[in-house]
Amino acid sequence: MNKQKVFGGLILFALLMVHFQAFGETNKSNLDLLVTFAEQMDGFDVGVEEWTFLARDTIADVDTESAYQQFAQSFIASLGESWYVTEAMQGDPHQKITASRNDPQWPLTETITILRYSGEGDRDQVHMMYHVQSQSLDDLNSKMDMVSERQQDIGLGEAATFISMRGTVPSLDRPLETLAVEMLESFGAKKVEALVEDSFLSISAFHSKWQPSIELGTQDMNLQIALRQKSLGEQTTVTFGTPIITTEY
Repeated sequence: MNKQKVFGGLILFALLMVHFQAFGETNKSNLDLLVTFAEQMDGFDVGVEEWTFLARDTIADVDTESAYQQFAQSFIASLGESWYVTEAMQGDPHQKITASRNDPQWPLTETITILRYSGEGDRDQVHMMYHVQSQSLDDLNSKMDMVSERQQDIGLGEAATFISMRGTVPSLDRPLETLAVEMLESFGAKKVEALVEDSFLSISAFHSKWQPSIELGTQDMNLQIALRQKSLGEQTTVTFGTPIITTEY
């Protein structure tokens, strides 16, 4: 038996112990959603390559460019010296400041982006996005504790959140649509709509016991499954997201 497969199975088993002991099915936590995605990928022999977390919200409104700059610079300074800061390049339609850091303890990257958008009247809105990216499921419980603490510290405790996970299958022995239907049934979700092409498929779905959801036409969705195949019989990329996928797929 492949040692990497065994090791991956041990990691998943540890994650599932956290999953079953700590959480119920309704109103899943961010950690619980990641564990569910990892469980589903393992069940379909998909090798996990990356997971992401995104929180975003409107955090302030300003009436001048100098007020935005003062707000953004003060916030960035409060993060400390371990963050690498960049500003929007000339020609960017939005004023933007981004701060990133690679966590020295885990293979994990955090990015905080502050943007200024035109609002109503004389005041503009300031939006913040907190993005986390990792290629490892190791220490997932501790990682998400840190992410949750950061989310609270920067004022995004009540923000909308998005979870995604991406992996690959070396070779697929059935059509994309067949695999997608099997995955949807395994999640216990109901299809809302689907986009099907020769080498790409995306399904928007709704799970009645998951929160939150977003509107899609006249229906709600809180799960998206995307499959992309380079060519028949070659590697297939699998991406899960809730309530939608926010990464490239």
